[in-house]
Amino acid sequence: MLLRLCVFTLVIIGAACSVQSQPVNAQESEGLTVNLTSEAIEAAVISEGDIWLKLTPSGSSQLAATAKDNLGSQVMIHVLGHEALSMMVVQDMASERLVIRHPSPELKAVLTSFIRHSRTTVLHPW
Repeated sequence: MLLRLCVFTLVIIGAACSVQSQPVNAQESEGLTVNLTSEAIEAAVISEGDIWLKLTPSGSSQLAATAKDNLGSQVMIHVLGHEALSMMVVQDMASERLVIRHPSPELKAVLTSFIRHSRTTVLHPW
């Protein structure tokens, strides 16, 4: 009788664990993308291989709203159409600055061209 109770308990615990793990895996696979366009960038600089962006108020609020609505989710940030970074949102983001560490060569090239051909202010890193 005790053996049957142990087996029954293990079956219930195993079933509960497998049911619980399915939504977690589904959350990890679902990702949200934020596209920051030229209107979202006020200033930019490439320094020591990193990209520093100062966002416009609309770009900053776009990023903050996305973070607020998607706490606990994976968010991919694209800058000027190129993948910039991926992060897990664990708190509200109320920043007008974004630092992209180790950006791809393609993103660096696009941003360099953008800086040259726009009225974007180029500043030293903040």
